Amino acid sequence: MLSLWLMKEIKKSDAELVRIAEPGRLEDPAQKLLLTMVAAFAEFEKSLITSRLLSGRKTKARNGGYAGGKAPIGYKAERGDKALILDEEKASTVRRVFDLRDAKQEASLQKIADILNARGAIQ
Repeated sequence: MLSLWLMKEIKKSDAELVRIAEPGRLEDPAQKLLLTMVAAFAEFEKSLITSRLLSGRKTKARNGGYAGGKAPIGYKAERGDKALILDEEKASTVRRVFDLRDAKQEASLQKIADILNARGAIQ
């Protein structure tokens, strides 16, 4: 846990952390226990929030929605309703990559990059 690591680093530096909200020395076993419990609950809460957000994004994507973030290559993100709109110019480049990577042509990733660079497709 980050809090415990931070406390160890402070102690190694021969410094002392003074807490205003929870007075007491960290050498006191009870204070150490309390800090460890608070840090553990904070880490648990952070993990729960992360899990819920990820689950929500996955559900939205499964239902055909766009959950935000950088739009995939070949699409533009519309801010209002967070929809993805096809960017035909870049989508054609993506199609070209898939065509070049087709099992029949077996172009390497480097070869594909060289072809796209020669066309000026990659910026």
